[in-house]
Amino acid sequence: MLAFMDNSPENWFVCSADGAVYRVLGLLGRAEQGISLEEIFKKIGSSQKLQWKYTKQFREKWTRQGQIDSIQGKGIV
Repeated sequence: MLAFMDNSPENWFVCSADGAVYRVLGLLGRAEQGISLEEIFKKIGSSQKLQWKYTKQFREKWTRQGQIDSIQGKGIV
């Protein structure tokens, strides 16, 4: 999925409970294409309490780590 997104001119969105997904998006400079389940729920008017791995804060944490990796030259060979 991430390889497809990287080669696609479309602005796809990815929702995941896996920090590695958001980290890769940050690394590839596509942070704006990640979205948490919490953010999706908010858009549809739901305020359901979710586990940490489904929150905006989780997405932001791992996206930032990917951006840091990119700046430091980590992760891409």
